[in-house]
Amino acid sequence: PEGRWLLVRKRDTTAFMQAGGKLEAGETPAEALVREVRGVRDEASARHATPSARRAGSVNGKRFLTAVVAGYEVGCRVGMTGGASQLRRGFHPSATSGTFAAGAAAAKMLQLNPRKTLHALGIAGTQAAGLMAAQYGAMVKRMHAGRACQSGLYGALLAEQGYTGIQNVFESEYGGFCTTFSRSQDSFNLDALTSGLGERWETMNVSLKFYSCAATNHATLDGLRDMRAKRPFDADDVEKVIVHGAQLTVDHVGFPYRPTGMTGAQMNLPFCVATVAGATLWNGFLLWLGMRLREHWTVVQNYSHQIDVGIVARGGT
Repeated sequence: PEGRWLLVRKRDTTAFMQAGGKLEAGETPAEALVREVRGVRDEASARHATPSARRAGSVNGKRFLTAVVAGYEVGCRVGMTGGASQLRRGFHPSATSGTFAAGAAAAKMLQLNPRKTLHALGIAGTQAAGLMAAQYGAMVKRMHAGRACQSGLYGALLAEQGYTGIQNVFESEYGGFCTTFSRSQDSFNLDALTSGLGERWETMNVSLKFYSCAATNHATLDGLRDMRAKRPFDADDVEKVIVHGAQLTVDHVGFPYRPTGMTGAQMNLPFCVATVAGATLWNGFLLWLGMRLREHWTVVQNYSHQIDVGIVARGGT
Protein backbone atom coordinates (compact mmCIF):
# COMPACT_ATOMS: atom_id res chain seq x y z
CA PRO A 1 0.00 0.00 0.00
CA GLU A 2 1.06 3.61 -0.54
CA GLY A 3 3.19 4.97 2.27
CA ARG A 4 4.31 1.53 3.47
CA TRP A 5 7.49 -0.45 2.77
CA LEU A 6 7.99 -4.17 2.54
CA LEU A 7 11.03 -5.20 4.59
CA VAL A 8 12.52 -8.60 5.21
CA ARG A 9 14.77 -10.06 7.88
CA LYS A 10 17.12 -12.99 7.63
CA ARG A 11 16.58 -15.90 9.98
CA ASP A 12 18.28 -15.47 13.36
CA THR A 13 19.07 -11.79 12.74
CA THR A 14 17.58 -8.54 14.05
CA ALA A 15 18.22 -6.16 11.12
CA PHE A 16 15.55 -5.49 8.50
CA MET A 17 16.30 -4.71 4.84
CA GLN A 18 14.48 -4.08 1.59
CA ALA A 19 13.38 -7.20 -0.23
CA GLY A 20 15.72 -8.15 -3.06
CA GLY A 21 17.55 -10.97 -4.74
CA LYS A 22 21.01 -12.34 -4.14
CA LEU A 23 23.26 -15.07 -5.43
CA GLU A 24 22.00 -18.50 -4.52
CA ALA A 25 24.40 -21.19 -3.36
CA GLY A 26 26.57 -22.28 -6.28
CA GLU A 27 25.00 -19.69 -8.60
CA THR A 28 26.99 -17.43 -10.94
CA PRO A 29 26.18 -13.73 -11.46
CA ALA A 30 24.93 -14.54 -14.97
CA GLU A 31 22.56 -17.15 -13.58
CA ALA A 32 21.31 -14.70 -10.98
CA LEU A 33 20.66 -12.09 -13.66
CA VAL A 34 18.53 -14.45 -15.73
CA ARG A 35 16.61 -15.62 -12.65
CA GLU A 36 16.01 -12.15 -11.22
CA VAL A 37 14.86 -10.66 -14.51
CA ARG A 38 12.36 -13.45 -14.77
CA GLY A 39 11.14 -12.68 -11.28
CA VAL A 40 11.67 -16.31 -10.30
CA ARG A 41 12.58 -17.21 -6.75
CA ASP A 42 12.14 -20.96 -6.45
CA GLU A 43 15.19 -23.20 -6.71
CA ALA A 44 13.74 -25.41 -9.43
CA SER A 45 13.31 -22.51 -11.83
CA ALA A 46 16.74 -21.21 -10.92
CA ARG A 47 18.21 -24.49 -12.05
CA HIS A 48 16.14 -24.32 -15.23
CA ALA A 49 17.72 -20.93 -16.01
CA THR A 50 21.28 -22.23 -15.84
CA PRO A 51 23.25 -20.29 -18.52
CA SER A 52 24.10 -22.03 -21.74
CA ALA A 53 27.79 -21.27 -21.27
CA ARG A 54 27.80 -24.02 -18.68
CA ARG A 55 25.50 -26.33 -20.66
CA ALA A 56 27.49 -25.96 -23.88
CA GLY A 57 29.98 -28.53 -22.65
CA SER A 58 33.02 -29.28 -24.77
CA VAL A 59 33.70 -26.82 -27.61
CA ASN A 60 36.00 -27.78 -30.47
CA GLY A 61 38.48 -25.46 -32.12
CA LYS A 62 36.38 -24.81 -35.22
CA ARG A 63 33.38 -23.70 -33.20
CA PHE A 64 35.53 -21.48 -30.99
CA LEU A 65 37.35 -19.79 -33.88
CA THR A 66 34.09 -19.30 -35.76
CA ALA A 67 32.67 -17.50 -32.74
CA VAL A 68 35.80 -15.36 -32.44
CA VAL A 69 35.62 -14.32 -36.11
CA ALA A 70 31.90 -13.59 -35.78
CA GLY A 71 32.71 -11.26 -32.88
CA TYR A 72 35.48 -9.52 -34.80
CA GLU A 73 33.36 -9.07 -37.92
CA VAL A 74 30.34 -7.68 -36.08
CA GLY A 75 32.38 -5.46 -33.76
CA CYS A 76 34.46 -3.99 -36.60
CA ARG A 77 31.46 -3.37 -38.81
CA VAL A 78 29.47 -1.70 -36.03
CA GLY A 79 32.42 0.59 -35.39
CA MET A 80 32.69 1.38 -39.11
CA THR A 81 29.13 2.71 -39.26
CA GLY A 82 30.23 5.91 -37.55
CA GLY A 83 33.99 5.92 -37.95
CA ALA A 84 35.60 8.13 -35.31
CA SER A 85 32.38 9.99 -34.51
CA GLN A 86 31.91 8.22 -31.19
CA LEU A 87 35.42 9.10 -30.08
CA ARG A 88 34.91 12.74 -31.09
CA ARG A 89 31.85 12.90 -28.86
CA GLY A 90 33.64 11.39 -25.89
CA PHE A 91 32.46 7.78 -26.08
CA HIS A 92 34.87 4.84 -25.91
CA PRO A 93 34.23 2.63 -29.00
CA SER A 94 35.74 -0.43 -27.32
CA ALA A 95 33.02 -0.18 -24.72
CA THR A 96 30.14 0.70 -27.05
CA SER A 97 30.76 -1.30 -30.24
CA GLY A 98 32.38 -3.99 -28.11
CA THR A 99 29.03 -5.06 -26.67
CA PHE A 100 27.92 -6.20 -30.13
CA ALA A 101 31.19 -8.04 -30.75
CA ALA A 102 30.78 -9.96 -27.52
CA GLY A 103 27.09 -10.57 -28.19
CA ALA A 104 27.78 -12.02 -31.62
CA ALA A 105 30.58 -14.26 -30.34
CA ALA A 106 28.48 -15.49 -27.40
CA ALA A 107 25.46 -16.14 -29.64
CA LYS A 108 27.63 -18.22 -31.97
CA MET A 109 29.14 -20.16 -29.09
CA LEU A 110 25.66 -20.87 -27.73
CA GLN A 111 24.47 -21.83 -31.23
CA LEU A 112 21.51 -19.47 -31.14
CA ASN A 113 19.23 -19.38 -34.15
CA PRO A 114 19.09 -16.18 -36.29
CA ARG A 115 16.09 -14.73 -34.46
CA LYS A 116 17.58 -15.24 -31.01
CA THR A 117 20.89 -13.87 -32.25
CA LEU A 118 19.04 -10.73 -33.38
CA HIS A 119 17.61 -10.34 -29.89
CA ALA A 120 21.00 -11.04 -28.31
CA LEU A 121 22.46 -8.09 -30.24
CA GLY A 122 19.47 -5.93 -29.33
CA ILE A 123 19.93 -6.69 -25.64
CA ALA A 124 23.68 -6.13 -25.85
CA GLY A 125 23.23 -2.83 -27.65
CA THR A 126 21.04 -1.27 -25.00
CA GLN A 127 23.88 -1.81 -22.53
CA ALA A 128 26.48 0.00 -24.67
CA ALA A 129 28.30 2.61 -22.57
CA GLY A 130 31.75 3.99 -21.85
CA LEU A 131 33.06 7.55 -21.37
CA MET A 132 36.46 8.67 -22.60
CA ALA A 133 36.92 10.89 -19.56
CA ALA A 134 38.14 7.68 -17.95
CA GLN A 135 41.40 8.20 -19.84
CA TYR A 136 42.60 10.96 -17.54
CA GLY A 137 43.75 8.58 -14.85
CA ALA A 138 40.66 6.71 -13.63
CA MET A 139 40.98 2.96 -13.16
CA VAL A 140 37.59 2.39 -14.80
CA LYS A 141 38.96 2.56 -18.36
CA ARG A 142 40.30 -0.96 -17.80
CA MET A 143 36.74 -2.00 -17.05
CA HIS A 144 35.28 -0.88 -20.37
CA ALA A 145 36.26 -3.88 -22.48
CA GLY A 146 35.39 -6.35 -19.74
CA ARG A 147 32.03 -4.73 -19.15
CA ALA A 148 31.30 -4.85 -22.89
CA CYS A 149 32.07 -8.58 -22.90
CA GLN A 150 29.81 -9.09 -19.91
CA SER A 151 26.99 -7.15 -21.60
CA GLY A 152 27.31 -9.19 -24.79
CA LEU A 153 27.29 -12.45 -22.86
CA TYR A 154 24.27 -11.41 -20.83
CA GLY A 155 22.51 -10.47 -24.08
CA ALA A 156 23.08 -13.94 -25.52
CA LEU A 157 22.10 -15.72 -22.31
CA LEU A 158 18.88 -13.73 -21.96
CA ALA A 159 17.99 -14.16 -25.63
CA GLU A 160 18.43 -17.90 -25.31
CA GLN A 161 15.90 -17.88 -22.47
CA GLY A 162 13.37 -16.06 -24.66
CA TYR A 163 13.96 -12.43 -23.76
CA THR A 164 13.58 -9.95 -26.58
CA GLY A 165 15.87 -7.07 -27.44
CA ILE A 166 15.68 -4.02 -29.70
CA GLN A 167 15.22 -5.60 -33.11
CA ASN A 168 16.17 -2.43 -35.03
CA VAL A 169 18.89 -1.42 -32.60
CA PHE A 170 21.06 0.06 -35.38
CA GLU A 171 18.36 1.57 -37.61
CA SER A 172 15.93 3.08 -35.11
CA GLU A 173 15.46 6.78 -35.85
CA TYR A 174 14.96 7.60 -32.18
CA GLY A 175 17.20 6.00 -29.57
CA GLY A 176 18.96 3.69 -32.00
CA PHE A 177 22.64 2.96 -31.66
CA CYS A 178 23.70 4.92 -34.75
CA THR A 179 21.43 7.94 -34.30
CA THR A 180 22.20 8.23 -30.59
CA PHE A 181 25.98 7.98 -30.72
CA SER A 182 26.26 10.15 -33.84
CA ARG A 183 23.64 12.64 -32.63
CA SER A 184 22.27 12.76 -36.16
CA GLN A 185 19.92 11.11 -38.60
CA ASP A 186 22.38 10.74 -41.45
CA SER A 187 26.06 11.01 -40.42
CA PHE A 188 26.55 7.26 -40.27
CA ASN A 189 26.74 4.46 -42.80
CA LEU A 190 24.45 1.50 -42.19
CA ASP A 191 25.75 -0.20 -45.34
CA ALA A 192 29.00 -0.86 -43.46
CA LEU A 193 27.15 -3.51 -41.47
CA THR A 194 26.56 -5.81 -44.42
CA SER A 195 28.61 -4.58 -47.39
CA GLY A 196 30.78 -7.48 -48.58
CA LEU A 197 29.75 -9.58 -45.59
CA GLY A 198 31.18 -13.07 -45.99
CA GLU A 199 33.43 -11.94 -48.84
CA ARG A 200 35.50 -9.13 -47.35
CA TRP A 201 36.81 -9.99 -43.91
CA GLU A 202 37.33 -6.99 -41.64
CA THR A 203 39.01 -9.36 -39.19
CA MET A 204 42.04 -9.34 -41.48
CA ASN A 205 42.39 -5.58 -40.97
CA VAL A 206 42.72 -5.87 -37.20
CA SER A 207 46.22 -4.86 -36.12
CA LEU A 208 48.32 -5.34 -33.01
CA LYS A 209 49.47 -2.54 -30.76
CA PHE A 210 53.25 -2.43 -30.74
CA TYR A 211 53.25 0.22 -28.02
CA SER A 212 51.31 -0.17 -24.80
CA CYS A 213 49.49 3.13 -25.24
CA ALA A 214 46.60 4.69 -27.13
CA ALA A 215 46.58 3.71 -30.81
CA THR A 216 46.32 7.38 -31.79
CA ASN A 217 49.86 7.85 -30.43
CA HIS A 218 51.47 5.14 -32.54
CA ALA A 219 52.07 7.07 -35.80
CA THR A 220 53.90 9.80 -33.90
CA LEU A 221 56.02 7.29 -32.00
CA ASP A 222 56.89 5.46 -35.24
CA GLY A 223 57.90 8.78 -36.78
CA LEU A 224 60.06 9.62 -33.79
CA ARG A 225 61.83 6.27 -34.05
CA ASP A 226 62.41 6.78 -37.79
CA MET A 227 63.96 10.18 -37.04
CA ARG A 228 66.27 8.66 -34.45
CA ALA A 229 67.31 5.96 -36.89
CA LYS A 230 68.38 8.61 -39.42
CA ARG A 231 69.89 10.99 -36.90
CA PRO A 232 70.49 9.53 -33.41
CA PHE A 233 69.55 11.74 -30.48
CA ASP A 234 68.52 11.43 -26.85
CA ALA A 235 66.35 13.45 -24.51
CA ASP A 236 69.06 16.04 -23.82
CA ASP A 237 69.10 16.96 -27.52
CA VAL A 238 65.37 17.70 -27.69
CA GLU A 239 64.57 21.40 -27.58
CA LYS A 240 60.98 21.21 -28.80
CA VAL A 241 58.58 18.60 -30.18
CA ILE A 242 55.85 19.71 -32.61
CA VAL A 243 53.30 17.11 -33.73
CA HIS A 244 50.99 17.78 -36.68
CA GLY A 245 47.61 16.09 -36.56
CA ALA A 246 43.84 16.46 -36.52
CA GLN A 247 41.69 18.06 -33.85
CA LEU A 248 40.66 14.63 -32.63
CA THR A 249 44.30 13.84 -31.87
CA VAL A 250 44.49 16.92 -29.66
CA ASP A 251 41.23 16.08 -27.89
CA HIS A 252 41.99 12.39 -27.49
CA VAL A 253 45.68 12.25 -26.59
CA GLY A 254 47.09 15.79 -26.72
CA PHE A 255 45.75 16.94 -23.38
CA PRO A 256 48.18 18.50 -20.84
CA TYR A 257 49.93 15.72 -18.95
CA ARG A 258 49.31 15.33 -15.23
CA PRO A 259 50.83 12.44 -13.24
CA THR A 260 47.52 10.83 -12.28
CA GLY A 261 48.44 7.21 -12.92
CA MET A 262 49.31 4.62 -15.54
CA THR A 263 46.17 5.11 -17.66
CA GLY A 264 46.70 8.85 -17.93
CA ALA A 265 50.30 8.29 -19.02
CA GLN A 266 49.45 5.65 -21.64
CA MET A 267 46.77 7.85 -23.18
CA ASN A 268 48.88 11.02 -23.19
CA LEU A 269 50.90 11.72 -26.35
CA PRO A 270 53.36 14.19 -24.75
CA PHE A 271 54.26 11.60 -22.11
CA CYS A 272 54.66 8.83 -24.69
CA VAL A 273 56.82 11.05 -26.92
CA ALA A 274 59.06 11.85 -23.95
CA THR A 275 59.29 8.16 -23.07
CA VAL A 276 60.36 7.13 -26.58
CA ALA A 277 62.78 10.06 -26.76
CA GLY A 278 64.57 8.69 -23.71
CA ALA A 279 64.30 5.01 -24.63
CA THR A 280 66.98 2.70 -25.99
CA LEU A 281 66.38 0.41 -28.97
CA TRP A 282 67.53 -3.15 -28.27
CA ASN A 283 66.87 -6.00 -30.71
CA GLY A 284 63.82 -4.19 -32.04
CA PHE A 285 62.42 -3.48 -28.57
CA LEU A 286 62.18 -0.12 -26.86
CA LEU A 287 63.71 -0.15 -23.40
CA TRP A 288 63.11 2.74 -21.06
CA LEU A 289 66.22 2.60 -18.92
CA GLY A 290 65.19 4.99 -16.20
CA MET A 291 65.63 8.35 -17.89
CA ARG A 292 65.88 11.00 -15.21
CA LEU A 293 62.46 12.40 -14.30
CA ARG A 294 63.65 15.95 -14.90
CA GLU A 295 64.65 15.10 -18.47
CA HIS A 296 61.36 13.32 -19.05
CA TRP A 297 59.33 16.23 -17.70
CA THR A 298 61.33 18.71 -19.81
CA VAL A 299 60.40 16.87 -23.02
CA VAL A 300 56.75 16.73 -21.92
CA GLN A 301 56.71 20.46 -21.26
CA ASN A 302 58.32 21.24 -24.62
CA TYR A 303 55.65 19.35 -26.59
CA SER A 304 53.18 21.25 -28.78
CA HIS A 305 50.55 20.28 -31.34
CA GLN A 306 49.49 21.89 -34.60
CA ILE A 307 46.21 21.16 -36.38
CA ASP A 308 47.05 19.99 -39.91
CA VAL A 309 44.17 20.59 -42.33
CA GLY A 310 45.86 18.32 -44.87
CA ILE A 311 45.68 15.38 -42.50
CA VAL A 312 42.05 16.18 -41.70
CA ALA A 313 41.21 16.40 -45.43
CA ARG A 314 42.64 12.92 -45.97
CA GLY A 315 40.41 11.54 -43.26
CA GLY A 316 43.13 11.31 -40.63
CA THR A 317 42.38 11.43 -36.94
